[in-house]
Amino acid sequence: MKPKISKNYHLVQFFRTETSSKTVRGSVYVDGVFICYFFNNKEEILFEGVYELKIYNSPKAQREVLLFKDSDNRFIEVHVANYAHELEGCFGVCSDFIDEMGVYSILALNKLLKAVKSKGLIIAEVRNKYVQKQLFP
Repeated sequence: MKPKISKNYHLVQFFRTETSSKTVRGSVYVDGVFICYFFNNKEEILFEGVYELKIYNSPKAQREVLLFKDSDNRFIEVHVANYAHELEGCFGVCSDFIDEMGVYSILALNKLLKAVKSKGLIIAEVRNKYVQKQLFP
């Protein structure tokens, strides 16, 4: 079921679906359409909730990324990465996984940025939807 979307903003949904001892991963949807996968370091995850996202030129990543600002005034990027241990509280995006490695990250981030650039306001929803069966160790 697709959520009803206002014409004034994009809704980006991050659904956490799987967990291992060190990694959390899930799927990213924009306005109800699957875009890519994401993953986090399990020890530094963003709380469930609704946030505003911005497109941001990251000096560290040296490219455009998406940026969360949480209630603790932490800035959390959505950027390319291959492994959760490379993320310092950020979200890595990818097109697929090989074991615990995210692959085709640049393609995934480009697809995500393209999907949200047409409107000024980007709302993010982060939710846990864990499955009982763990699909990776």
